[in-house]
Amino acid sequence: MTAGDLTLLVLLYLAVINAVAYAAFALDKERARNNDWRISEATLLATALAGGSLGTKLAQQRLRHKTRKEPFRSVLNVICLMQAAALASLFFPGPRAAAVTVFKAIAASVPAAAEPEKPLPRRFGPGS
Repeated sequence: MTAGDLTLLVLLYLAVINAVAYAAFALDKERARNNDWRISEATLLATALAGGSLGTKLAQQRLRHKTRKEPFRSVLNVICLMQAAALASLFFPGPRAAAVTVFKAIAASVPAAAEPEKPLPRRFGPGS
């Protein structure tokens, strides 16, 4: 397999995953209108993370779906920035160090998932 074949394969994959991401977003919008079972935000973000961030962002803007929903919007923007930095580092070898810096800055800015607080033990008796 030559480098040109690999590039064509990657571009084909990106076209398919972006079409799938757009379709998933459109289906979720339709299901929201009809009050049906929805596609989870985790699934929508997973399609974006798998390379469909362009399709997801395009669908988000065109369909006006989940444009104000937090933290979905912020997570999607982080995914888009990470993929843009990764693509820049692939096509332009010079900014690889800058891409690493961007990834580290993004990773540092994303808050860690807080562990839920443990419930206090129940007290029985007067005043409980």
